[in-house]
Amino acid sequence: MKYVLAIAACVGLAGCATSGMTDTLPKLSSKTSKSVTAYVQCVEPKWQALAKDAKGNAKDDEGRVTANADGKHERLDVTANGSGAQVVMYEIQKAKSGDYDSRFRDEAIACLGDAPSPASVSPAPAPAPAASPSMSTPLSPSTPPSMPSSTPSSTP
Repeated sequence: MKYVLAIAACVGLAGCATSGMTDTLPKLSSKTSKSVTAYVQCVEPKWQALAKDAKGNAKDDEGRVTANADGKHERLDVTANGSGAQVVMYEIQKAKSGDYDSRFRDEAIACLGDAPSPASVSPAPAPAPAASPSMSTPLSPSTPPSMPSSTPSSTP
């Protein structure tokens, strides 16, 4: 019976650690045109690079990514919103030096963007040169202008 109470107490305390996060102001509240699943799949590996225990899940219209590392407790709630998703990030950081670690927030912001990767962007075609009103066809530098055959050419 002692073990059951001890386990229940631990589970209860663990739940309190993250549920109190919503009592604070969010560190990030934004929208993305990505789906809930696409956004969670973008953030999860980035947060795992920062904290080994980071995990994410997405089901239908809701998703969550959490991470705990070195006194930092991060939680990202993602909710479907129209054609995209609403993103809200909460965190509690108990850093020893008092410095704020913005890496988790920075990675969450990086995933908000919908810009294609540079490799998938094709260069825009060069604009066509504008025709001069006095000339009907442009001359290339290697082709000299032709003179009418009825007029003799004179060189000064």
